[in-house]
Amino acid sequence: MRVNDMARMQSFDVSKIVNTEKSKSPGKVPSRDEIDALMQADRYTPSNTFFIPPNWNSISSKSDPIMSDDEFEKAIWELGYKDAASDGAHRKNLDYSKLMGAYISVVSPDRKAAYAQTMAQTGGKLPINQIIYDSNGKRVMHYSPNGIWLPRSTDEEKSRLANFNRIFWEGFNTYQAEHGKEQAKV
Repeated sequence: MRVNDMARMQSFDVSKIVNTEKSKSPGKVPSRDEIDALMQADRYTPSNTFFIPPNWNSISSKSDPIMSDDEFEKAIWELGYKDAASDGAHRKNLDYSKLMGAYISVVSPDRKAAYAQTMAQTGGKLPINQIIYDSNGKRVMHYSPNGIWLPRSTDEEKSRLANFNRIFWEGFNTYQAEHGKEQAKV
């Protein structure tokens, strides 16, 4: 981050956050939503900070389903079953990551569109607050100090990930039970 960008970030009026109506009581920590609302004022203010564009292979963004939920669940279960049979080899290969990404992206926000919108508004520069918001004003990803983009998972994405893991481990434990092996504790 360049010095002038750091100065602008440091000059952000923290009293705006601390002195909101909901935060007037001593010791009250402002909510994420209160902070987000104030930081959105800089959502299209460009900075001169060098950044690397997102790697969309590792960030979920809205996509059409590649199969029905029933087909997804069958594929996930079978992958868990095969994983147990191969002593965990499937979790180490791309099939696991691709299937998980395809399953979760069905409920993901359109991070690609949000990023494109922000880049159009900032002239292709990183916003001063290093945060990308969707069209509803929800934070969907941010640029980390170590030079990678990190998505902010939605409740729907978290729920879908938990379901993926539950189905995967059901398949895994089925194989283990059928072959007299110790089942994974999930």
